[in-house]
Amino acid sequence: MRVPSIGQDLDERRIVREGKLIAERMLNGYSVTANGRFIPTSSERGTDKLAGALHRLGGVYQRMARSPK
Repeated sequence: MRVPSIGQDLDERRIVREGKLIAERMLNGYSVTANGRFIPTSSERGTDKLAGALHRLGGVYQRMARSPK
């Protein structure tokens, strides 16, 4: 008599489990709106805006320093 295999193999279960952990870490600090968009939580927004502005400002200064004048 043959015994049917039920469920996924051990390797497949580990891959799924690790994928869930990675996704959880990536989405930490974000919330989901009603239409499915991910937005940073209120405490993260200010720091993200500041970091983005500093990054853009650094790019401007780098371009100015490289200009052949």
